[in-house]
Amino acid sequence: MNKRGFDRLCERYLEVLADGEVRPNTLRRYNNHYKNIEKYLGNVTVRKIGYGMLEDMKIDMPHAPKTIYDAFDFLKAFLRWCKARGYIKELPVFPRISKRMGMRAILDKNTQREVVKEVYRIYDHEPRAALGIELLATYPKIRPGELRQVRECDLDLIDGWLTVPCPKEQAHPKKVKLINEHIEKLRSITTGNPTAYLLSFTKGHRFGRDYLFNAWRKACFNLEITGVPLYPGTKHTSATHLAKNFPDRMVREATGVSSAAFERYININQADVVSLYESAAP
Repeated sequence: MNKRGFDRLCERYLEVLADGEVRPNTLRRYNNHYKNIEKYLGNVTVRKIGYGMLEDMKIDMPHAPKTIYDAFDFLKAFLRWCKARGYIKELPVFPRISKRMGMRAILDKNTQREVVKEVYRIYDHEPRAALGIELLATYPKIRPGELRQVRECDLDLIDGWLTVPCPKEQAHPKKVKLINEHIEKLRSITTGNPTAYLLSFTKGHRFGRDYLFNAWRKACFNLEITGVPLYPGTKHTSATHLAKNFPDRMVREATGVSSAAFERYININQADVVSLYESAAP
């Protein structure tokens, strides 16, 4: 095995990161970047990694611009580590990478409701699956991975709060105010065990990372809906619906979408724009 090949050294780099204070979610993301890059660089000696090789990899990667941008960002950090260790003398020149992202595919709110209803139908044996998707559609501030963290002790069903203990993009817990309908639904399924996960099977095991994703996909397949996975179908669909009815500031707070990302996440179609212009016309 090439002792200074990309794959061998990058695996060691990930071990170093794992030994530090890198959060598990971040480490999983880094592992995904490594797998994406390893398909192209394999065991090539790190000192042979140059501009042409990187440009070809950029062109051939079948991923969204943001994913490619993040993968190259990870690769730069890895090569800086290689330089610090003396494996390379200088960093290679990198091609220009844009992380510009297009608009997200979404559903209209009525179709989203039909998908949720279909999940309730086909997952009648596991009602928490459909409730989990309903919560994601209702509270777009919560990410699917964050909902998997929630235990019964994180639910305040008296005052009506759900708390995400370790959210992705902030250091302090994320609190979400629940509507009365969901307070009652959560009361009906909770077990009284404070350590039990909200998204868990009837036998107590927590849902896997892709369980809700697959439930959403099956429901969409039954309804002949394509091209809208779980996250766009819940967060971005609901955020777009809210943007049509409430001020931007309120929508950004309710959805957790930053000002910079607001335009990309919130799709307002031409008919809506015409309606706005008609309202503004003197």
